[in-house]
Amino acid sequence: MALIDRPGTFRGYITEQAIGESKNGHTQLEAKFTATQMYDQETKQWLDWSHYDETEIKGYLYLASKNQEWYKTAEQLMKALGWSGTSFSELDETDYSKTLVQFRVAMDNYNGKPTLKVVWVDNANAEPGSSLKKMDKNAVKALDAKFAKAFKALTGGAKPKSVPVGKPADPTPSVGSGTTSPATTPTTKTLKPPAAKKAESKVKKSSETTVAAMLNLPATCTEQEAWDQITANVSKEFPEAQVEEAWLRTVEDLGGPEAITDWTMVRDAILEIMADNPIL
Repeated sequence: MALIDRPGTFRGYITEQAIGESKNGHTQLEAKFTATQMYDQETKQWLDWSHYDETEIKGYLYLASKNQEWYKTAEQLMKALGWSGTSFSELDETDYSKTLVQFRVAMDNYNGKPTLKVVWVDNANAEPGSSLKKMDKNAVKALDAKFAKAFKALTGGAKPKSVPVGKPADPTPSVGSGTTSPATTPTTKTLKPPAAKKAESKVKKSSETTVAAMLNLPATCTEQEAWDQITANVSKEFPEAQVEEAWLRTVEDLGGPEAITDWTMVRDAILEIMADNPIL
């Protein structure tokens, strides 16, 4: 068996698992997933994935912070596995290899290197795809009108351009082809903005086009305020679990909570790439 080679929503089993701690002291579940089905967004059907080699992936799922605060993943594992939520020992020792679960694999950018990771776990019969509801189209149009001036400031007057997100190729073999290997992984949009655009944002750091100015955020904030402002302004395309991991990774890159004296650095670094109107 080989590692899953594309983003997508899968069904399968947790064949091995163990409770552990991250290097920052957060409690996590290290789990080995084996996929048997993949969801086809175009046909809205589950496709048999068991006859492909690329079926495995290891996930590191945060359960609780070192301050004993629960992550959303803990609730999702209760839904997916039937875990009671009362004991880590139960989660560590129970055999879940016969319990069908749904899990989502997405492209992440870690230390400048794109990598596939498990970002969401759910009950096998949950609605596939994003766990977030889209806004009504009229409400989106109202936002377009509200942010007309902000769009102009962001683009210098040019018409905003949408960036298409690549989707997994149809893994179903063509009739009579005899192939057993999945199609090549398509190009996907990463979280890291282009270098040239990022450099431009540094030049404009003191102008009104900074992410804090665009979103009308205060110049200073506490750790809790930074988190609240991120969750209030992050784009709905990102699952909550991915936002949590972006927070932990950014805090870690800045030396940990004890080393951070200005929490706006964490807030702005995340919102620049995950807000609805990022500084590109």
